[in-house]
Formats: sequence, C-alpha cells, structure tokens
Amino acid sequence: RAEHRSFPPESWIPLLPATNPSNRQEDWEYVIGFCDQINKELEGPQIAVRLLAHKIQSPQEWEAVQALTVLEAGMKNCGRRFHSEVGKFRFLNELIKVVSPKVSPGWGGDPPPRGALGRPGRVSLLCGCRLSP
Repeated sequence: RAEHRSFPPESWIPLLPATNPSNRQEDWEYVIGFCDQINKELEGPQIAVRLLAHKIQSPQEWEAVQALTVLEAGMKNCGRRFHSEVGKFRFLNELIKVVSPKVSPGWGGDPPPRGALGRPGRVSLLCGCRLSP
C-alpha cells in the first residue's frame, strides 16, 4: 500500500513566508532559510523546485516575483544538485510559460510593490535574456 505524503512536507511549511503575497518586501531571513532547507535535506532540491514552479505560476504577481527571488538566491547558494533540478525541462518549461504571451497573455493579480521588477522582467534577468517589446 502506498503511503500518502502531503506536499509540501511539514518541514517546508515554515519557509512559505518567503513568498507570502502580503509581504511588503522580500523577507531575506525566510529566503535564506529556504536555501538552508534545500541544502539540508536529501530531496531538498526536488521539493524546492516543485514549490517554486507552483509559486512562480501564482495569479498574484508579487507572490510570483518573490518566488523568483528565492530561485535566484537558490542559484547563488544551493550548489550543483539544485542547479541540476532547475535545469531540467519540466522546470524550464514553467519559466517559459511565464514569459510567453502565447501561454500567459496577462498576469493579472496584484502588481508587485512600487520599484519591484515584475515577473517577466525577473525571469528575463535570471535567464540572462532580453524580452522583445
């Protein structure tokens, strides 16, 4: 009989405030805590990428932008195992959905706080590419 596992695992729930849409700015304590959790657990990179893919697709723009901040922090702090998961087609396809007007013509939801870069711009910066106007 297969064991039912909830997602995200309980150990990851306290880290969800890193992408809370009611945050007025990024909460770096939680962002770094998220990175620490990725590095600490054997399945950390796989769990993190699943969580981030879901958050990046959020209808709430600010939640998605914060998820991209967490992704960027993970790329800088979490090493090869995390990089490998992010580089898989499944996750990259989720990023493409964010910037492709054919797949996602409008983002809707609340805009990010003033001065914050929106979702397509963040993905563009993370990928090192330029979006055409």
